[in-house]
Amino acid sequence: IEEMAGIIANLEVHKPFRLVVNGIHICDYESDFTYRRDGKLVVEDVKSKGTITRAYRIKRKLMLAVLGIGVQEVYDS
Repeated sequence: IEEMAGIIANLEVHKPFRLVVNGIHICDYESDFTYRRDGKLVVEDVKSKGTITRAYRIKRKLMLAVLGIGVQEVYDS
């Protein structure tokens, strides 16, 4: 709906990101959604209690440290 209304653009579902440190591929992160809002990239992940794992927390930190991208979390009740 937001894409059709022109609020967001370039909506992608399950976009992969390669996380490479010093030329070594560490892991991949797959977002639930990516899109542009006001020209800025938004990476969004829908989380519940059971999906906030140790691996997820590490990948979220790597996204910020390696790519400079903060992951926006949306909580599913």
